[in-house]
Amino acid sequence: MLEDDDTFLPTPQDRLKADISDLRHRLNKAREEKQRLEREIMEERIGYIAATRFSEEIRDTTRYKASQMTQIQQQILEQWMAVSSARCVQEIVGYYRLAGRTTFQFQGNTGIRLETYYKAKYYEPYYLLLSNPASMKYNSISVAQHTIPFFIPVQEMVDTFLPHDMEALLRILHVFLLAYVSRREQVEELGVYCKERASFVGISAERKAKDHIILAEKIDVEQDKEDKDNNNTTIRVELIYDDLTSEYPTKVKTSIPSLIQTTYDTKEIETKFQTYKLLDAYKTIFSA
Repeated sequence: MLEDDDTFLPTPQDRLKADISDLRHRLNKAREEKQRLEREIMEERIGYIAATRFSEEIRDTTRYKASQMTQIQQQILEQWMAVSSARCVQEIVGYYRLAGRTTFQFQGNTGIRLETYYKAKYYEPYYLLLSNPASMKYNSISVAQHTIPFFIPVQEMVDTFLPHDMEALLRILHVFLLAYVSRREQVEELGVYCKERASFVGISAERKAKDHIILAEKIDVEQDKEDKDNNNTTIRVELIYDDLTSEYPTKVKTSIPSLIQTTYDTKEIETKFQTYKLLDAYKTIFSA
């Protein structure tokens, strides 16, 4: 049995020798790394020199004189400025369209364009041409020509608001136009939706202002034997727009044949059509 537990432990001299050996190993690795880096640097220099020499020998046909380069740069700059200007104009026009109104000059007179839209889609614009305010007194401004539909009382509004309140005139005219386009497009989208529906009898909106609309829907009902020859199972809904600044009807009349039994309620139908757009009201009542 060994009496001294430290017999096999390294002495300070052994540890010193081990440190010296480790340092020599690390020094050799550093020398090898240095030699590798020197070779890479030398190869890069040789490649650079060779490429430079070859490039000097080969004529570059794409090189231009300084004056030619300046001219090309000027052309590019002009084209870029033209494109930027066009985009700015488009953006400005877009902003005016979003506001719903654009002012322009036409044959020396001031023109005003009123945009119409329905459900995030633009429709036809309408125009007003004012008598030349630049050469006339302010209190003589009038509407020389316009493309406003005949059923909108333009002259009455002109007499009321001009010459002192052009802003009010344009604002109210715009309300009339937007309401008209909304009524017209509501009729159109309802007709498209119901085109393939067998129960849909039809829709009538012959007046230009779309201020009198009639639609009819055939319903399924249980009939008594004595009423089996009665084929009138159609609900008729009449919408009247006394207020042309509104896209909703002021009056709704519902007709249900008295001889049929149905769960449809006239009050509910009239309320829906007075508070919903045509298609939404139709879906709520007849497509449930």
